[in-house]
Amino acid sequence: MKELKKTIRSMEIGLIDSLVSSHPVIVSTPVASARGILENRTFDFCVLDESSQALEPAFWIPILKSDRVILAGDHKQLPPTLFSEKNYLETTLFEKAVENLESYGRVFLLDTQYRMKDEISAFPSKEFYSGLLKSGRSEKERKSNFPKTFPF
Repeated sequence: MKELKKTIRSMEIGLIDSLVSSHPVIVSTPVASARGILENRTFDFCVLDESSQALEPAFWIPILKSDRVILAGDHKQLPPTLFSEKNYLETTLFEKAVENLESYGRVFLLDTQYRMKDEISAFPSKEFYSGLLKSGRSEKERKSNFPKTFPF
């Protein structure tokens, strides 16, 4: 039985390795990129989504495995929640990148939102984005077919 488990595990590793090697895009969490089949791999690009929500130490794992890195996120959103008196991680890697790269024209604002009604999006646009946030769909296009009141 032990030998059979070993053979199955070896076949599983071979299959996963084959799948990873034959696909141009691999999706992983930052920490998982250090373990298992991805442990000794390097990548051309690394896209770190929700970068403003993650702690810096976790992001260094995939960054060090990649030739180029794209950080995607919104540093105006609430940062990750940390529970410690002295918080050395209160500034995220994303915030540091924005500070250092903005003057080089390497920070881009995605200024069109598609979710909120204009009355709601007016507040974050004014308070956080200097009035630059705009709606991508008209009010009519965003109308819901959902009933305004429940039938019960």
